[in-house]
Amino acid sequence: MGKLQKGTRSPWSIPPSSSRAASVNLGSVQPLINIAGRAMLFWIIDRLELTENDSLFIAISEMVNDEFHLDSQLRREYPHLNVKLIPLRFDTRGAAETLFIVAQSMTDDELQRRTVSLDCDTIYFPEARLLSRIRTLPPHHGATVVFDDAGDPPVFSYVETDSRNRIVDIKEKIAISRHANTGAYVFPDGFSIRQRCAAFLDQPLKSLALGEYYTSSLIADMIGAGFTFVALPIPNSSFACVGTPPQLNDFLKTISQKQDLVKRRRFCWDLDSLVTPPCVFGDYRTVKPIRRNIELVRQLHAAGHCIIISTSRGMQQRGMLSHLSLLCITDESIGAADGNVNAAVADNAAVTLATLAKLQIPYDEIQFGKPYAHCYVDSRAVNSLLDTQKEIGWYAASGASRWSGKGSVGGMLVPRSFNAVQVIENAVVKSSTSEAILGEIYFFSRIPTDIKDVFPTINTLNFVPSTQSFSLTMQRVHGVTFSHLLVGRALTVGRLEKYLAALSRIHSSNGIVDDHTSVPPSLASRLNALGESPSRNIDIYANYAAKVSERYKAFLPVYLDLGDDHEAIASRLLAFLHDFEADDRAQAAHVIHGDPVFSNALFTKDNTVVFIDVRGRQGDVLTLRGDALYDLAKVYQSLQGYDFALLADPLSAQTAELVDLVSPVDRRLLQDLQSVFWAFVKKHYTVDRRGLILITASLLFSLIPLHDPPMRPLFYKMCKAVMAQVREG
Repeated sequence: MGKLQKGTRSPWSIPPSSSRAASVNLGSVQPLINIAGRAMLFWIIDRLELTENDSLFIAISEMVNDEFHLDSQLRREYPHLNVKLIPLRFDTRGAAETLFIVAQSMTDDELQRRTVSLDCDTIYFPEARLLSRIRTLPPHHGATVVFDDAGDPPVFSYVETDSRNRIVDIKEKIAISRHANTGAYVFPDGFSIRQRCAAFLDQPLKSLALGEYYTSSLIADMIGAGFTFVALPIPNSSFACVGTPPQLNDFLKTISQKQDLVKRRRFCWDLDSLVTPPCVFGDYRTVKPIRRNIELVRQLHAAGHCIIISTSRGMQQRGMLSHLSLLCITDESIGAADGNVNAAVADNAAVTLATLAKLQIPYDEIQFGKPYAHCYVDSRAVNSLLDTQKEIGWYAASGASRWSGKGSVGGMLVPRSFNAVQVIENAVVKSSTSEAILGEIYFFSRIPTDIKDVFPTINTLNFVPSTQSFSLTMQRVHGVTFSHLLVGRALTVGRLEKYLAALSRIHSSNGIVDDHTSVPPSLASRLNALGESPSRNIDIYANYAAKVSERYKAFLPVYLDLGDDHEAIASRLLAFLHDFEADDRAQAAHVIHGDPVFSNALFTKDNTVVFIDVRGRQGDVLTLRGDALYDLAKVYQSLQGYDFALLADPLSAQTAELVDLVSPVDRRLLQDLQSVFWAFVKKHYTVDRRGLILITASLLFSLIPLHDPPMRPLFYKMCKAVMAQVREG
């Protein structure tokens, strides 16, 4: 572990939100809520004693960043700081899981530094001297920043200390003392976070007292493992928690009365956000005040902020539609435009100024001649038709704010094009008119008893002759795909081992079915006709050489576009697969999944693994049987970075090189997970490593035509990279 002295570099982590605001909708994404015209997140960063040698990690939902471009905002606001935005691919199950993802994203140098985790809803004032005090902590020590809390009920985490100020106990939502945590947690280094978090996250949520991976629970676990944490007290007046609507409103009230807490800002108001349209068309003397917004302007002005009023009055009548401004490219036309602006000012200035005076609307600047348009697009705009006070983030003593509601987010991978998937309450309905779905239906109608728990509970299997449509209804499984865990840097060694253990159970199944799922006669006849029987031999090699050769010939133009070496690659892979079949090297199993890539497995809230999207087919025969090595090759395919391509933004993935799509940090994590994979396979299977690698390469080679044209070169390079592992090994 690296030693930390005053002035040395440290990484700081700000998770996306706090549990205090998890059940309320603040009208926007919490870290981006405005406080006196500036985002809450920037309020926090502005007041930290960061240096250019520090690393600042900010973890936030990938969807939020895509919508609000927070990464661009951070670069603009803090060009001299080393800010790293960590996109979260799924809803984490607590701050500790978010913290683990951040630690997974650190470089080796950053992992050696002291690390601080901050909530996104707590602002520290200069008198707290937060980072200065943290920098002077003894080496190898962690800490929690605490304050004196006499509140009831207890809503924070609390610590109990010994005579040397060392933390001996820490509890979430239980007031074991009056020392409550502010939400700032200090760890000895990033390595300790990554190692202890991995073990902590492998505990089932149901085994934790509050069913969430709290940072306080992680620290309790670390203290039990021998780590030293101390309490770092700060005055109650040196910070402000703004995580709930009442807390935020209290803080807005405070800063509206203390001008020294807020930097002077410039607010530009459209006149039409302060007064109504004229009651008599064209007569601006007949406008009415929008009192809530006027009161807000008065208070902002009284607090020392600059008020600019802009108006497009008269511009429409004078022909100054916004598109004409774009056409003013000659000296003559520019002169005409200036004339129209002057005319608009002459027509409306006097009555506008009189209205402002009459309604006592203060201002520092006024701008006439704003181009008239039906829609204004502005990265800094606030919609005055909403709750303007809330949108700006200002406490207006006489105004009522409208904080209410709740929200949620979620997401899954897109289903295959020939399937339709609907989620109806706690059920998932999968339907198709293609017989490709029959393999899955066949499998789920015959799940062996000893492995039923690793698949969803099947409610109904059906066939509608009139529409020639097949469907299966299963119980909805609440969880996150292993694809999202991998790409989101949340796949621990323990989670991967659970996945591999569940897959191994499938391969070890005795295949005995005690209770068949009910199937209507019209569907049963289809399944019996296509399913395995004494008269229909099962070829567990059907998805190897024959399939690769057939697809290569059928899509030869696709492969011709990929490079001159496609024929040599195809020949080498087919030669191996023919030898593999001739030597009968498959590991026959009563049951295989058929496509256990990470997108087809869910990690539940109970820390169990549930597989979906099974194949149930060998060639044209419906069956559960197959080669266990085929499944293992599919897993190894995911460990090459396949899921990064599946979850990548399509536009960026089209032009990305494989090395760009999988970052150096992710490549390191993949290599670590590959080591776990090989260790498990060596222990539980009899496998030729070279053979399994080449099977994986053949799978990647054969799937190329199934993907959109821009993605095909990416998978071609991935195939060649896997083949290169044989030479390296």
